[in-house]
Amino acid sequence: MLTWLVAGLASAHGPAPAVLEVLTADASGRPTLMRTSVGLVEARDDGTYGYLCPSLWSGNELARAWAMPDGRVAVVDSGALYLADASREAFVRDDALEEAFAVRDVATDGARFFLLAIERTSEGLDRSAIFAHGETPAFVEGRPTDLAYVADSFLAGSFLGGPLAASPTPALCEPSGCLGLAHDPIDRLVIRHADEDALWLVATTFDRAVWRVDRSSRAIEVGPAGEAVLGPLPLGGELVVLVDGVAYARTGDAWEAREGTHGWTSLDAVDGHVFASSLDGVFRLDGALDAAELVFRFTQLDGPRASHEDLCGSDWVHYGGESGWVGTRAARTPQGERGETSSGCAAAGGRHGGLVALLLMACWRRRYR
Repeated sequence: MLTWLVAGLASAHGPAPAVLEVLTADASGRPTLMRTSVGLVEARDDGTYGYLCPSLWSGNELARAWAMPDGRVAVVDSGALYLADASREAFVRDDALEEAFAVRDVATDGARFFLLAIERTSEGLDRSAIFAHGETPAFVEGRPTDLAYVADSFLAGSFLGGPLAASPTPALCEPSGCLGLAHDPIDRLVIRHADEDALWLVATTFDRAVWRVDRSSRAIEVGPAGEAVLGPLPLGGELVVLVDGVAYARTGDAWEAREGTHGWTSLDAVDGHVFASSLDGVFRLDGALDAAELVFRFTQLDGPRASHEDLCGSDWVHYGGESGWVGTRAARTPQGERGETSSGCAAAGGRHGGLVALLLMACWRRRYR
């Protein structure tokens, strides 16, 4: 009866899983923690990756996350902050912080998590603040949207006057205050990179454009624009940005388009390495967009830890069942393929009914005990 039920399952798969962001990497350039469309995944010593499911925090698999070099992790969803120590055994919701603030963004200096948050009052959301977690808030003007750690300080893209102002002015904010930029109103300002002379931002209006903001004069130079902008970031001694798949390199005082297109969905500079992601996996770029080494595929993703079984079992059956991972053995290299387990479980793809989910859950639990 069990064999008939599993064999007779329909295979109605959802969207293919994707890596959204590489958060940390080791010295060899192997990703050690990644944010994906099904939750977080962490490297294991045997070459496989473990599943940190969204039920460990809010249940939102797309919640944003940040990580420290020592392994600590912060997750933010709907204004709430969840923190995990280096063991990542538990993601603890900071209820006291949530009573006073709604967190909008997080940045780190490698030792502390810094928060961009909006004060909660009896009349609703009020002032914005930038502060290290657990320390006294420093209030700033306007409504910053994104926080970045830049040269021993923190900057946030903002709009002086707040969201209800008739003509919001783009600005860069520090804990000591905001400085407006001479430009037409925009929707969002994200800080992507900084060097000795300039800040490199992405400004959003009807599309997204790369801005160079001079550190001394705050003068703005508008660069390439399009719907999807990855970077800018340093790569092979150049500053590189991808705009709708087209690569541009900074040459002197101008951007120069390069031949060809690239199908990357994310581009991350992490711990001295640059990673590009696509539906095929994660690639480490060795000095050029075309010099790529495959360093992760979802074939390497295994189930959650035994200690997370009660919280993560249903998430693993749901997402792993859709992708055909349940009942298989994860590969130990990105070039490897999944194998069969010795448990007698059969992989079953598709999003199926409650009875089959229970059968898959029982199968998964037999494997991990």
